[in-house]
Amino acid sequence: MSQKNLIGLRCDSCGRAGYISRTNPKKMVARKIEASKFCKWCRKHTKHKEAKLPIKAAPKKQAPKTKKVAGATDKPVKAPKAPKVAKTKEAK
Repeated sequence: MSQKNLIGLRCDSCGRAGYISRTNPKKMVARKIEASKFCKWCRKHTKHKEAKLPIKAAPKKQAPKTKKVAGATDKPVKAPKAPKVAKTKEAK
């Protein structure tokens, strides 16, 4: 579903957007959509008018949190390097 086709329906009395609807991109209408919907914040049926939806960015993925052990340092621990092995040429 394209973000361009989505609209929100905002309550006239409290101003909260509780419904999301789609528009037909092929039809251009000058007037805004109005509908009588149930507002769960007002707890009654009120007029809801078309409003723009806020565009929210996708949440960033975070690394899983690890538990801290008592007495552990906050510095990252480096893995020990493998010893260097001398390369030799084998005779054919």
